[in-house]
Amino acid sequence: MNMNSNFLPLLLTAVLVTASATAVEIEKLEASIETLQGYEYDKTGGVDLGWVESQVAMASVDDSVRDRAEAKLIESLAAAKTNDARQFLCRQLRTIGTAKCVPQLASLLDDAEISHMACYALGRIEAPEAGEALRKALAATSGRVKAGIVNTLVQIVYQPAAADIMKLVSAPDKNVALAAVRATGCFGTRADVETLLKMRDSVSEGVRVEVDAALLECAARLAANGDSEFAVRIYERYLRGKYPEHLRTAGLRGLALADETKALSILVEAIKGDDPAIRGNAVAMMALIEGGKTTEALMKLCGVAAPDAQELIVRSLAARGDTAAAPAAISLLASEHEAVRVAAIEALGEIGTREAIPILAKVAASGTPGEKRYARFSLAGMRGEEIDKAFIHHINAGDPQSRLEIIRAVGQRLDHKPFTVLCQVATSDLESSLRREAIMSMGRIGTPADLPALVRLAIAPKDASDRGTIKRAILIVFSKMDSRDSQADAVLAALQGAPDQARPTLLNLLATPATDRAFGAVSSAVASANSEVRDAAIQALCRWPGPAPVELLYKIASTSGNESHRSLALNGYIQLAPLTPDPTSCYVKALKLAKSDDEKRRVLGGLQHAGTRKALEIAESYLNHPTLKADAYQAAVKVLGVYCWQDRSGARAALDKIVTDAPDDGIRDQARNVIRKMDEYKSVITAWKGTPMFMIPGVADGARVFETVFEPEKNFGSEATIWRIILPEFEGGGKIDLEKTYGAVDCCCAYLRTTVHSPIDQEARLNWQADDAIKGWLNGEPTNAGTIRLKKGANLFIVKVGDHGGGWSFKCEILKPDDSPLDGLRYEL
Repeated sequence: MNMNSNFLPLLLTAVLVTASATAVEIEKLEASIETLQGYEYDKTGGVDLGWVESQVAMASVDDSVRDRAEAKLIESLAAAKTNDARQFLCRQLRTIGTAKCVPQLASLLDDAEISHMACYALGRIEAPEAGEALRKALAATSGRVKAGIVNTLVQIVYQPAAADIMKLVSAPDKNVALAAVRATGCFGTRADVETLLKMRDSVSEGVRVEVDAALLECAARLAANGDSEFAVRIYERYLRGKYPEHLRTAGLRGLALADETKALSILVEAIKGDDPAIRGNAVAMMALIEGGKTTEALMKLCGVAAPDAQELIVRSLAARGDTAAAPAAISLLASEHEAVRVAAIEALGEIGTREAIPILAKVAASGTPGEKRYARFSLAGMRGEEIDKAFIHHINAGDPQSRLEIIRAVGQRLDHKPFTVLCQVATSDLESSLRREAIMSMGRIGTPADLPALVRLAIAPKDASDRGTIKRAILIVFSKMDSRDSQADAVLAALQGAPDQARPTLLNLLATPATDRAFGAVSSAVASANSEVRDAAIQALCRWPGPAPVELLYKIASTSGNESHRSLALNGYIQLAPLTPDPTSCYVKALKLAKSDDEKRRVLGGLQHAGTRKALEIAESYLNHPTLKADAYQAAVKVLGVYCWQDRSGARAALDKIVTDAPDDGIRDQARNVIRKMDEYKSVITAWKGTPMFMIPGVADGARVFETVFEPEKNFGSEATIWRIILPEFEGGGKIDLEKTYGAVDCCCAYLRTTVHSPIDQEARLNWQADDAIKGWLNGEPTNAGTIRLKKGANLFIVKVGDHGGGWSFKCEILKPDDSPLDGLRYEL
């Protein structure tokens, strides 16, 4: 039977379970069936077709009414006046029909308009009379009708019709011949297969495709029935003949399946052969055969197969995961073909033994660029306790270039056990490249408990030039620690008695944890008698992630007699100004200290982070400056890009003037772009200040970071929270790209605030979206997107936006309840 015949009982069961409490309304059903004798599409005479179908389904399993229902269907089918009626009634007989309805259905088989539905019904009736009626109809029909009958006989596997169908393979009608050819796979005997073999080359290409499919299907059936000899003959014909690749491959597969005892030898022979396509398919088939004998056969082939097959073989060996194949993979590293060598290199990452480690290290050090890359991947990917031990041994074995690769791989493997050996290399090896690679690997595999060892190394390195690398390694370990105090404490403890030559490195490190104690130590170092220590302290202050050093930097910039220190401190002061509560005043003070045009340019370039009217006035005061005019116009446009969302009319007038007066087209275009955004994003909230970014050291789970309650969320009014301007740089569609303010980071979050001024008490609709997460508070109470209530006057609106990975952006807008624009709102930082 076809798939429908298997599905129908399930459908009937579902219908019957649903209607199990309802009896068949046989009188109503009979009346409805009679009414449907004249049924046309959409003209049912008031009969519910779905109800009829469910009633027939119920009747098919109810012996008390089944005969009556079937009889009425037979009677109505004979009297039906339309094809729509005949089709519907045939479908019902498919559900309920027995041998009794076969004569009536058979009478429709020669009707081109309805034959397919008669076949549909007869194909479901499990009675020999149905198959026989179909067989007899073969002689009385032609064309598509005959072809449809052949297909139905195949679906019900009516064996008595086989001889009749096989006579039709050479029928002049193409549809009939194709149906008969397809049937050969179901019914064909050896003699029928011989007929197809003889006719194959003389038929059209379209028919030939069906002949090939039928022959292969027939071969599979013969093999399954024990006639492997004849099946092999068919498969051999396709494998050895000049046929397309897919047929040759089918022949190979059939041969391997026809006799499993010979499958391995058949595939080995194919792999050794001259046909590249067959070689590749043979390797793929062989890889599916489990067992040690197959692995052994593949290993032997490594030495004799063609290069394209060698590449596939070694990849198959890797997929099998059997380390016994490692010697075969190693042997292929000597191939003159790079593709083979690369495949062997990759395989050793999966099945390599300890003997492969120095070999891969050598390749990583001296191979081609591709070989180096894959050798490093494989070294990092090898696994196993013995492998781990071997890596530790090879850290100090072999030539310097190979050792370098081993040390690099040790860091990538993230196994902590080699830390002590790496530390020995870092402190005593004469080769600087090995020391520095060992230091970096110490950082990669090191734990927070290893921080003191790295700090000690920073104090007393083998060579002073190693300190930069040591600093990078310590920063890696910092990233694994969940406490900034713990980061700073180890460095502060070492700073106490550290020699002057080590103090600059330690001071620079303190800018990362940036705790109060760290700030105190760095501030004290500004007064050091050692110039390098002073330089390092000021540089650390300039890199501080918060505003704590601002006043000290201003003091240095104001009073230092050392021009280098003055300039460095001023630059740091300008750089940290956005982190202060009042960046504008910082820029005003910085301008008074600026001596050169370059220093003034840096101030002008930072004004956008203030985003105030005063900042705009500062930029405007330089619009006629002989050397800073272009910089001033540029600064004014950037300030207006922030300020325009707070004072639209004033900003628009200033932008229009810039479009008229700017010294070049680029600046004019930037001003026009701000105007365009003002018009395009009218309803979007763009005036925001944000906290510093929050992360959890060592946690790469953005959702966990977002759900963590950080300090601002505990008290949004805390004076300890620093709020900075969020640059309204748009990602598209009004979404503010937070990476423009915070940088490209992942697994983090920040809190953003604005004040919404409403002219009246009113209901509004808050829409928001974020990449990746957002939550909010309105006037101190948690809020969600949807309906909100704005009070007259100032409404404090705060959101928390989280980033899991990739981009980091968000969009908020306040509209009328019907999502139309809401005029009259004003946003203030």
